[in-house]
Amino acid sequence: MNAIIEKFLEYWPFLLILVTTIVIGGLIIKLWVTFLRKKVKSIVLVGPSSSGKTALFFRLTTGGFIETVCSVQENSASINIQGLKKLQIVDIPSHLVNTTKNRDLINQQSTIFFLIDSITVEDKKTAELLLTFAGKRLVMVVNKTDQLTSNSVDQIKQTLKKQLNGFKDSQEIPSIWLSISAKSGDIDSLINFLKKNF
Repeated sequence: MNAIIEKFLEYWPFLLILVTTIVIGGLIIKLWVTFLRKKVKSIVLVGPSSSGKTALFFRLTTGGFIETVCSVQENSASINIQGLKKLQIVDIPSHLVNTTKNRDLINQQSTIFFLIDSITVEDKKTAELLLTFAGKRLVMVVNKTDQLTSNSVDQIKQTLKKQLNGFKDSQEIPSIWLSISAKSGDIDSLINFLKKNF
């Protein structure tokens, strides 16, 4: 027993240095990983139900189109777009926009991508949801523009303007508008916007 204690005392300084090095190294790695995570920019997709958020999410993450239904939870993934750094993309269903977790995520973003269905824009839920993002920089992404019954961006702006004027806490119509079709893959305007601004 005494021999074990003597050996321990003989190697004690070495063991102390080893444990200290491991602890400090672990802290440095943890800080480095945390720092790198914060450097990943996020694309946050919001909008009313059936506006195509999840279809666009899958178009950006897989390159293909997947028939979707109304999401019950967030979708999140990392994507690499040629000419850009790695981006985190988050698709938030409209019924989950005001949860604490998603509000925190939204508040951290400099830009929010608000999808609008170019066919059913007459729905007042679009204007109501738009009001929840007052003060945020919104990029309006008009989806389903490949459909014969789709409204033009100018028609949608006018409709939204009328709808917003009907609310007490009205706001200005956002100035950045992109036309896409997640289904047909016509998302060049969004990709070009991301390349210029992210």
